[in-house]
Amino acid sequence: MSLLERFLLLYKESIKDITSVIPNKVELESELGVGTVFVIYTNWLPFYGVILDKDEMIKFAYLTTFLPLASLEAPILKVNDLFEETKLTHLVFEIEEPVAKRFFKALKPVKHPQQIRDTVEKLKNLHYGRIHREFFNLEEKSVRLLLQLMNEDEKIIYPPHQVIEKFRQLIQTKAVAATGMKTSRVGDLIVVQDELGMRLFFPDEYKSRSGEIYLFDELIFRGKLNDGLLIRNLPNLISYLSEGVIEIKLTDQEN
Repeated sequence: MSLLERFLLLYKESIKDITSVIPNKVELESELGVGTVFVIYTNWLPFYGVILDKDEMIKFAYLTTFLPLASLEAPILKVNDLFEETKLTHLVFEIEEPVAKRFFKALKPVKHPQQIRDTVEKLKNLHYGRIHREFFNLEEKSVRLLLQLMNEDEKIIYPPHQVIEKFRQLIQTKAVAATGMKTSRVGDLIVVQDELGMRLFFPDEYKSRSGEIYLFDELIFRGKLNDGLLIRNLPNLISYLSEGVIEIKLTDQEN
């Protein structure tokens, strides 16, 4: 096994729990301009980037912290945060500025933003071998997952610890084969499993009304019952659902 292959295995081990990542909102919004190096803190590891352009959308290049598999042609950018150094990559993403302001913490500006943009274009045109291609594909998936969670933040329900524990106990006592089920009906509630978690779609008489959602008799949500509410971090929950496991209660008076 080559040294690069060993590094790739080490990297894969380090991201094995990435699907449970939770982005953290900033306490104070930062000024985000072209050339700003920023960080997104999570419950896992921080993500770094540098803003390349700013119009209706913020365009940024991802800065990797896993230096052994970064391009040899990529410059090191010091961030002096939880990680001291990162490396520029050719991976470029876009996000709406209001969303970015809720999650991006500005760290420092780069001196020559145009030089960074030129280097990103140079990195895009390099030929990458199999290991580097796999590494950057995994990096891209991780960033896209994080951005999707940030974009859908207002819809996401993160169950409390006691709910996760009750789910684990249910799995231990009631073996259910993973069926690959994607859609289920619990009473009048439609539940859809996608790559992010379990989405809830309500009957017409519930839509946009105020209510509470209970899972294993624990309150996990209180607010507007809008279609697409997403329950995270309970994999394969859809296989265990029943009217006794999940319950919806209206809390307002019907007009």
